[in-house]
Amino acid sequence: MKTLASIKELVLFNVDEMLCGIDISHVQEINKNLDFTEVYRAPDFVKGVLNLRGQIVSIIDLRVKFKRPAVEMHKAMRVIIVQFNDEKVGLLVDEIKDVIEVENERLEQAGSNIHGVQAAFFAGMYKMNEDLVVILDILEILKAHE
Repeated sequence: MKTLASIKELVLFNVDEMLCGIDISHVQEINKNLDFTEVYRAPDFVKGVLNLRGQIVSIIDLRVKFKRPAVEMHKAMRVIIVQFNDEKVGLLVDEIKDVIEVENERLEQAGSNIHGVQAAFFAGMYKMNEDLVVILDILEILKAHE
């Protein structure tokens, strides 16, 4: 029998053609509100801010962060709200796919370059039957946001 410590739950989502995952322990909520307010002089990857029940949350567009082609906003897009230090930050993704359980020993080291995105953004990889899931390193993704 596997212990809870040896199993991790991942939220799976798409960013362009990449299937990405994030440890569910980092996820506070998944929000479909795409009504952002633009921020003057913000870095290009900051899509804007969102008022989340009275708290202002910066939204990071993962497509821009990963230097992928931009797309028009569409109804399948979601914002994954994560906690970073003492603030919440939203990650704009193309579409939520699933939540899966994986065994820690099946996780692999990320390659040096995945789909043209630098490996520093990834904590590892997980091979599914047909797909390769790249697991985000939240601290690395949000480091430039500080």
